[in-house]
Amino acid sequence: MLRVERKEALELNAIQGFKGIAYDGNWFYLTVENESKIIKYDVCFNQIGSFETDTCYTYICYDSIDDCFWATDREDSSCIYKLNESFELLAKLSISIPDALGRKINGISHNYISDKLFISFSNVIVSMDKHSLNDCNILYRSGNKRIHGVTDIFSSYICYGISRSKQEIHISCLCGNLIKRIHIP
Repeated sequence: MLRVERKEALELNAIQGFKGIAYDGNWFYLTVENESKIIKYDVCFNQIGSFETDTCYTYICYDSIDDCFWATDREDSSCIYKLNESFELLAKLSISIPDALGRKINGISHNYISDKLFISFSNVIVSMDKHSLNDCNILYRSGNKRIHGVTDIFSSYICYGISRSKQEIHISCLCGNLIKRIHIP
């Protein structure tokens, strides 16, 4: 189990804001909001280095099977990017999700058990085979709720934030069936 212990509050003053975070088993990687840069941190969040990128990436995840990163672009939600460990572009892949047309991606995660990508938009979460990106399965439609990101947990579940009148975190199995709701005061 990963545990970060600090005597004082953790402050990341070196960057103005970040959107995405990935962990490869050794290091954390944060995408810098509105900059073409990804910053590398150790498990205590001491900055180790940074990578200049050709694109302003927002959300990012690590794929331990292909030893690569998957990322999204702030401007274009019709594609995702496959990046190597130096954040150089390996592939730019087009995606088409009819239920999410015109919506921006707000989260991406890779599950190593199923070897699938989970992508969230404000109104829908989809599961995609990374080798056939247009073959997707809708796991959750939000109706009048807003989805805030997605991540896989314990390799068998996905976790995502929901907001309406109350903030909630939902935990579902990989097929989308709801397992638990956690209300946030």
